[in-house]
Amino acid sequence: MSYQKLIKVLAASVVDEYFESIAELLNEIGAISFCILKFENNLSEIVVSKNIEGDLFFDSSDIQFDKSDFKEDVAINYFDKQLKFDSIFYIHHNSSLFAAILINISNKTNLNILKENIERISQRYLEILIKDKRTEVYVEYQKKIDFVKVVSNIFRNLSIDDLLSTGVALFMDVFSAEASCVLYGDKFVPIGVKEDDLAKITVKGEPLSEIIYRLDKSYFFKEDLLADKYNVENIFFIYEPKYKLRIILFNVSVDFAPDVEFSEIISSILTIAMENAYAHEKMVEMKVYESEMDKTAEILNMFVNNEIVFNSGVKAYGVSIPSKVAGGDFLYLTDNEDEIFLCIADVCGKGYAAAVLTVVMSTVAELLKNVKHYDILDLTNKLLDFLLSKNLGGRFITLFFGVIDKKSLELKYISLGHEPAYIVRDNAIIELHSSFLPMGIMKEEYGIEKIRLSNEDLLFLFTDGIIEYIDYENLKYRLMEIKDTPLEDFVKNLYKECVKDRKQQLDDFTCAVLKI
Repeated sequence: MSYQKLIKVLAASVVDEYFESIAELLNEIGAISFCILKFENNLSEIVVSKNIEGDLFFDSSDIQFDKSDFKEDVAINYFDKQLKFDSIFYIHHNSSLFAAILINISNKTNLNILKENIERISQRYLEILIKDKRTEVYVEYQKKIDFVKVVSNIFRNLSIDDLLSTGVALFMDVFSAEASCVLYGDKFVPIGVKEDDLAKITVKGEPLSEIIYRLDKSYFFKEDLLADKYNVENIFFIYEPKYKLRIILFNVSVDFAPDVEFSEIISSILTIAMENAYAHEKMVEMKVYESEMDKTAEILNMFVNNEIVFNSGVKAYGVSIPSKVAGGDFLYLTDNEDEIFLCIADVCGKGYAAAVLTVVMSTVAELLKNVKHYDILDLTNKLLDFLLSKNLGGRFITLFFGVIDKKSLELKYISLGHEPAYIVRDNAIIELHSSFLPMGIMKEEYGIEKIRLSNEDLLFLFTDGIIEYIDYENLKYRLMEIKDTPLEDFVKNLYKECVKDRKQQLDDFTCAVLKI
């Protein structure tokens, strides 16, 4: 029966089911008392407990977490008393602690089932965490994409006056606002509100007419609002910085909060729309694409290598072919006198939002062109800090950084949640798997892994888009067939075999093969 309960833990698909299944397992093995703690931001909360008095609050150091899987005969000082437990099991990934199981039990041999399987139990929690994050990001992403599709109609306006009058009505409609206005220079375009009314509406006692000229970013007001004439429940202020365009929406009603990231998207849309209108008024000749979003995609794609041909120390060929007009994959190779730097990455999601982050990757890569030594550990940590500081709303990147020493042929690499890299050597394939989470989920202590390459080795890098067409085993079988096939022919033939119809391409197709 104990193993049936264990299987239920390992089959859990959501967090609540996971912890409930662990509690059932503890009861099954005869735990006298136990407490399951869930950790977030290094602080705990009780999820399930049995025969434990009061609420317990710990941080990871209180329960003596040191990256080990479990400890036995643990005494914890808790305020003015000492708590003793027969065992503590840690559910973690590397240095990140997710949960802890504190147990007292009469027959300690019954804990063997936990000791033998704690790594699998931790791995299952990590899988649930990543799945929930992907689902959350996708749902929020889809809502915002639907909004962008509607609001992109603003690009049809080719004069400033049309843009202002249409824009205020459009934003009022998509946000279900009760009133709105646009302020641009000396222009005031209202719907349901007068310019004098802005001085009569106050936020924390200050007139709205003064606040909007002081703010230099979009803002959502929902507290301390007073108005003599109107019943104002909230105000969404949208600021476009380049042209100092201000849109004010009163009493908006949407099914998602206008957060910082989304406000910046709206502001960017307004900037593009204003630039489009100004370009028309100044009679600047330019090609008009099917939509302004196509122009944005073209600009984003200028930062990404769609094809790589490399012949410096090693031979290499690679492609990155987006499924949509803008892709979320990134591929890059460069070298200096002694080393070869290689990078492949995949941004969570598709299209424009993902492509913006590939621009960041491209900018980082360009800075490496004249570097004498590639420090991928330092690069990884700095890129992580940068992405976390930007609060990307749950978006993350899987990536593989590698450096090949041209003389010793030693490959140093860091893989963050990315697909395995394959080394084809003789009649076998060596797989280089990731040891870390995708970049952007949480802070981790990264480490470099090493392997020595040999002459005639083939190194194959790819993103998960390829697995949409061919499974891992068949892909490895195809790699074993390369032999004397030119690298470019192999990659192009693989694309033709996988993608029968370019218009029906399921995901970005990105891969590279290097011959040592």
